[in-house]
Amino acid sequence: MKKLLCTLCLSVLSIGVSPSAFAEANVVILMGAPGSGKSTQAEKLSHALNVPAFTIAELYTNELKKQSDLGIQLKKEAFEGLVVTDKELVQLVVERSKNPDCQNGFILNGFPKTLEQAAALRDQIDTQAHVTVFHLDLNDQEAITRLADKPNSDDEVINERLKAYHDKTEPLLFFYKKSCQLTSLDAKLNVDQMTSQMVQILKKHQEGHATAACPTTPTEIPH
Repeated sequence: MKKLLCTLCLSVLSIGVSPSAFAEANVVILMGAPGSGKSTQAEKLSHALNVPAFTIAELYTNELKKQSDLGIQLKKEAFEGLVVTDKELVQLVVERSKNPDCQNGFILNGFPKTLEQAAALRDQIDTQAHVTVFHLDLNDQEAITRLADKPNSDDEVINERLKAYHDKTEPLLFFYKKSCQLTSLDAKLNVDQMTSQMVQILKKHQEGHATAACPTTPTEIPH
């Protein structure tokens, strides 16, 4: 499978940095509990960095519409009631990264969601690529308050979503912290403040002053 190799270039007009300054920062991953503002930040970062942002659900739907080989395979599996594998989900990202609009990089909104997906994605990312993971940190009470304000909200559904996040996605924080790719931000910040912070962090990473914290004791990352 072809490895991901996109180069993330920031818009000169948006932050005043030359494209070559971001020559290796090609994959931005947004993580956070439901209601943390991932989609809002994905949209704002997409404009600021002049790169596309997408969710895995969007990629899945688009691949079905295209009726590509992968899309036909996924449709067949759905008809048979089969679960999409982690390898197939990562392949969706790989296929999308081949599009011309990804030549300057891309943003993954809420993917990967599990350690297995993260490991599969890592195996497809070129070693020269730069991965930056932003964790939008939000406590459960604030998440519940935000989600409750949305139409058709349901307490049981909200609690199930939060439980799934804690059980399956939260372990990724250490996965990416160990590789010095993780930066946590307060999700209660003003929307524009958060976007500005992320842009500045990406700039520092490219200048060789990464702010992501690394654990002092080495431990195994799942393979």
